[in-house]
Amino acid sequence: MRQLFVSSYCKLIACLPLALSLACNTSSENLTSDSTVYFCGAENRILDGADPIYDDGEGRFIASDTQTDEFSFEGNYCSKVDSVTPYGMPIKFTDVEVGEYFEASIWIKNPVNQTTLIAGVSGQSNYSLNTTENNKIGESNGWSNYYISFAVETKIDTLIFFAFNQAGPGYVDNLKINRYDERPALPFDKKNSLQIFIPDSQMTLLTEYKTKALQQDIISNDLKKYVNGYIIQDKDSMPIEIRLKGDWTDHLENGKTSYRIKTDFAFKGLSSFSIQHPSTRNYMHEWFMHKVCELEGILTTTYDFLPVEINGKSEGVYAIEEHFDKQLLESRNYREGPILKIDETGFWALIAHGKQDALTTSYPYYESAPIDCFKAGRTSKSTVLSNQFNNGAVLLNLFKENYSQPQQLFDLEKTAKFYALMDLGNVHHSLAWHNRRFYYNPVTAKLEYIAYDMIPAIQPLNQIKARREFNLIDSAASQESRIDYNLFMNPEFRKHYTFYCNKYSSTKFLDSIFSLLDNDIKVRENLLDAEFPNYKLNREFYYQKAEFSRKELELIDVDWDAIVEKNKVNGGPRKRKMNYVELTKPFLLEEVSVNIYVDEIDSSHYKVRFENFHMAELTLVSFSAKTNPNTATGAQIPIQFNPINLSGYAGGSPPTKEIILPIKPSKFYFTVSNCPGQLFSKKVFRWPKPSNQHPRIELENKFSEKNSLYHINNDKLTISAGNYIVNELIYVPSKFKVVIDAGVTIDLINQGGLIFNNNVTMRGTADSTIHIKSSDSTSQGITILNAKKVLISNTELHNQGMLDYKGWKLTGALTIYEGDVMIDHLTIHGNSCEDALNIIRGNFEITTLNISNTKSDGFDADFCTGKISNSSFVNTGNDCIDFSGSVVDISKITIRNSGDKGISSGERSNLTVSDIDIDGALTALASKDGSVLSAKNITAKNCQVGVALFKKKPEYNYSSLYLTDSKFENIPTKCLIEKGASLIYNGVHYFGTTIFDIDAMYAKWEK
Repeated sequence: MRQLFVSSYCKLIACLPLALSLACNTSSENLTSDSTVYFCGAENRILDGADPIYDDGEGRFIASDTQTDEFSFEGNYCSKVDSVTPYGMPIKFTDVEVGEYFEASIWIKNPVNQTTLIAGVSGQSNYSLNTTENNKIGESNGWSNYYISFAVETKIDTLIFFAFNQAGPGYVDNLKINRYDERPALPFDKKNSLQIFIPDSQMTLLTEYKTKALQQDIISNDLKKYVNGYIIQDKDSMPIEIRLKGDWTDHLENGKTSYRIKTDFAFKGLSSFSIQHPSTRNYMHEWFMHKVCELEGILTTTYDFLPVEINGKSEGVYAIEEHFDKQLLESRNYREGPILKIDETGFWALIAHGKQDALTTSYPYYESAPIDCFKAGRTSKSTVLSNQFNNGAVLLNLFKENYSQPQQLFDLEKTAKFYALMDLGNVHHSLAWHNRRFYYNPVTAKLEYIAYDMIPAIQPLNQIKARREFNLIDSAASQESRIDYNLFMNPEFRKHYTFYCNKYSSTKFLDSIFSLLDNDIKVRENLLDAEFPNYKLNREFYYQKAEFSRKELELIDVDWDAIVEKNKVNGGPRKRKMNYVELTKPFLLEEVSVNIYVDEIDSSHYKVRFENFHMAELTLVSFSAKTNPNTATGAQIPIQFNPINLSGYAGGSPPTKEIILPIKPSKFYFTVSNCPGQLFSKKVFRWPKPSNQHPRIELENKFSEKNSLYHINNDKLTISAGNYIVNELIYVPSKFKVVIDAGVTIDLINQGGLIFNNNVTMRGTADSTIHIKSSDSTSQGITILNAKKVLISNTELHNQGMLDYKGWKLTGALTIYEGDVMIDHLTIHGNSCEDALNIIRGNFEITTLNISNTKSDGFDADFCTGKISNSSFVNTGNDCIDFSGSVVDISKITIRNSGDKGISSGERSNLTVSDIDIDGALTALASKDGSVLSAKNITAKNCQVGVALFKKKPEYNYSSLYLTDSKFENIPTKCLIEKGASLIYNGVHYFGTTIFDIDAMYAKWEK
């Protein structure tokens, strides 16, 4: 529609009579004190000079030759639009001010489904808003009523409303336009809205950025600068930073400017989020797909709707979407890890500059794109997160470069779910390479997709993703369009993908989803209805797409087999020969020029790698460094060195050179042969160049089915009774279930450890236990990943450490990730790592767990459900029992000499605790960050604090504790309750009155 509008609308503006500019001979009716109505029923066609117009008493509209009595919605006539007369009822406004608000509705009889109502704008840029099926608000006797509304966000020269149809015929009647001085306030409680205040000086900056973006038709990075503002909540103000959001200028042209907001506090649990017009992501369809992804266990951002006010003026209903931060992961029961992307800076810079410079050659924006992550500053300051990013970057870079073993990069089942769900929603936008976002799971050391920016339910119905991939075989494909190819050639992925495509395209599945979400859908329809009359989520679309997909799935196996055979013959899809021609005219795009990576060898040796993606010879001549001893007054003085020449990029691998420097560089300066006499600069990337070495892939590739430790029978790996010494880190692939027999003794020495990736059974007996020790205290512990079931009985772990291998670092002597866990008689003592036992995202039932003399936490469960009873914790360096985001029943526990908290409940946990005996702890019971702890029959003595309730993380609410029938002895501070938290002790309410300084409190406790 945008291209159609640019070509057609300019002709229409030129032909409009000057006399029809707004405010000339119009008759209006005040709807309210600040609104005016303009109406055309196509009834009264008269001549204004030589020009025919409609004048029905409320505005003058161009009639041309469109009046017809073939049909009418009301009265005797309507306006007919077709290929001969494509414009119906135009009216032009030339005195529109920023901040004005327009509502327009029209009745359309549309046999060929081509007619639309358009609001066209000319000024700093030319653009249009048009009605779609989402704007239909009523039907009557074969006529459909369409509605459009918007605020004027930036200075414009001309606004014109008109019906349009270049096919036809279509019939339109009763065009009605309401004009307001400003957007009317919506009938919402301010407590349920987002109220933003932006000072005048800061708003001026935002307006300047908008203006420049509209001039260049793209919101480039230099226009995404934050300004200061506030969110107003309950008469309190929360400092925020706010900037323009988006890449294309549709984020500025649809009547609501899109913004990115971040704060050190939290709004509705979010510290970083975006707001945008609901139409940007197709209204409720984006919300619906987010909810389906959540229900199916796919990571996705929080997405919802809410009313927004800016500087006291209503901005209507916005969509609010969470940005990429650790809260996204924690709120969905994942451990914090880096969120990665393929950097798109060069892609957008090329669009912005290429338009100006009329580039006609191919440009290596994809080949040069490095791997980056969100919250890069925070990540780089943490050794753990930096190592995780570096390992995640290896995987994503391999994926970018079409690595042939995707099972080593992804959790294939979750990845198959993601693609099948994108098929369900007819989604394509989020699958563009530059829109993809990935979570590097630091536990499994694999990538997982994050679903966002889907813009689902856009017609026409398209082939399922597999069929589109098959088409790449016979059509020339660029490197970026081949990114998914090896996934769809993988047999395991194929199995999962076809299973979930069949599941999601079933009527039964859709019926269950809509039934489950029915109330939530209606609540949001009512919210949107306040601004977009009669809006309803089009549920039928998903049934139509499901039926379409089912027909494709009937043929998928035959097609897939044929493609696999063709792939064997052809070696994959045809590759497009890219036209990378040496640049001779004076042009350089710094974003796509030289990539510079630095890897620290030691404190005085830095390896620098240069890769030239500029399509002409490039010469590096100097660099600057923040640690340069010659730096004065904060200025970085360039340091000269022998020039380094790199030939121009011509496709494939880039020209590359490496050097060693004694200080860490921050920026390099260079010249290029096609721009003589000019000096350019490029910052050094924050991260080293991703290698092709990944710790988990390395360990998996080293696995041998022949080992004196175990024997293999089909898919079962067994360690039989006996004594073993393991002096290496052994990774057992996911195809093997593991059984460790009674009577096994394993000594993990010389950094030895065990990593299992399937069901594990460790079934010792009272007379013949399983004993896993580390005589040299170098063990990397036992790690169990993605098992469906873990059974452990009569087992002893002694002197264990944790997995810590080339950046793959966990916290538990025994770590179990996902699955059902049954533990009976497990003893862990003398471990030297953060957690003796760490269960993550699992469901457990534990009895007789005995943990003693552990360096830090005893039992740490993250995002679990379960029960633990008849267990003891003695001499733990930190918390004895620590739960985050978990629902757990705890009973009959003995705690002795806890270095910090006896029982700790955090991150919205819900604990039921009974019959607990605590002797010696810093704090007996703690409930924090939105947790609820219900405790009875607690005996606590010799502790500094009896109970503590507080908020440590701003994105969470305050906590509560229900305590009955308990005894506290020799405890100087019976309770610490922060303002907002509550304690109910034997039916009596106690409320906090003071906001705690959490950092100071923890520092004091640590002493």
